[in-house]
Order: sequence, then C-alpha cells, then structure tokens
Amino acid sequence: MFPEPWETTGPRRVSINSFGYGGSNAHVILEEAQSYLSNADLKKSDRIPLTVSNGTLGETIRSASLGSPRIYLLSGFDEASCAQQMQTLRTYILDKGSQDINEDFLDNLAFTVNERRSMFPWKVAVIGGTMEELAASLSQKVKARSAIRKPRLGFVFTGQGAQWAGMGKELLQAFPVFKSSILGIDRHLDNIGSGIRVQGLQTAPGRCS
Repeated sequence: MFPEPWETTGPRRVSINSFGYGGSNAHVILEEAQSYLSNADLKKSDRIPLTVSNGTLGETIRSASLGSPRIYLLSGFDEASCAQQMQTLRTYILDKGSQDINEDFLDNLAFTVNERRSMFPWKVAVIGGTMEELAASLSQKVKARSAIRKPRLGFVFTGQGAQWAGMGKELLQAFPVFKSSILGIDRHLDNIGSGIRVQGLQTAPGRCS
C-alpha cells in the first residue's frame, strides 16, 4: 500500500471496520485534527495558556511541555460523590505541584484513575495533558452523568458460519421494527442502483417470506 494524495475539500474522515473472530464488529470514524482546528479558528501550533493558583500555598503551577491530553474518568454513587472525587484529585495535583512531573507520572495517574478504580453508576470525564490543564479541567463545573437503565440488546447475528438460511424470517414476522429496518435497507440499495435486493421479501404490508 502506497500513500496517495487526498484531493478533497472539507473535513477528511476515514471509516475503519474490524471483524473479530467470534463475530464482533467494531467500527470507528476518524477525522483529521486540522479540520477541527480550522473550525475553532486555531492553528496546529496554538496552545491555550492556562493558569491555576493554589490558594493554600499561593503557588502557581506552570505549564510544562508535555505530551498529548489524557482522559481521566471518575465515578461515584451519585452526582455529589463525583464532584467530591474531582475535588480530591484537584487537591492532590495542586499539592503535588510541578516538581518531578513527567510523561510517566501522567500516564501512571491516568492508568490508575481509569483502570484501578471501581466504576460506579455516576461518571464524569475530564481531559488534561499537563498538571495545569488537568487542574483547570477539574475546577470546571462538569456535570456527571448516570446510566439510568441498562442497555437492551437488540438483534445479533454472529457471523462466522453460525447463521443459517431463513434465520431472520421469524424476526420479520414477529418484530415490525425489524421488518421496517430491512425494508428501508432494501429501498436504499434499490435507490442507489446497487442491483441488490433482499431476496424473498415482499414490500406489501403484512407480507413477508
């Protein structure tokens, strides 16, 4: 594979699709950073200055030239406990100051917060590439969110040879929303001239085979 020029205008996006051996399907859409920076009227070299003051010691944590921003996920049993978690982490990094802060420290901090803490229903995420940026993010009024109900699993086709001919026939008969979705796909394929039609599916109401 050789690089090719991308002669298009507007945002540049790529779609990446991955099929797992067990039939899982992962899909992600990536967009170049330049389009976001242009929309935000920024340049690649721009850096938003941040200043965070430690009210107890009267010290200022100054920004260091560290790497990319990291995501820090905090959680709690309710919104108040999430706010307390944010305050606790902010107090810790303000007390820590900028002494001996490097990439490894921030990597370890993000790993500990994200992977070594119990996850509770209420969650809040903040971003920071330096101690200063993280402290500023934690000082903002970020609203925690809760998953009120568990997600429901819909229709799953595993692939990898586990399917059989006609396995979706009962779904067409039993679930109108499933039939409607399949009919919509069929119409779209026909409209774009793909020459592909869903075999054995009648578009008349109440008829499917």
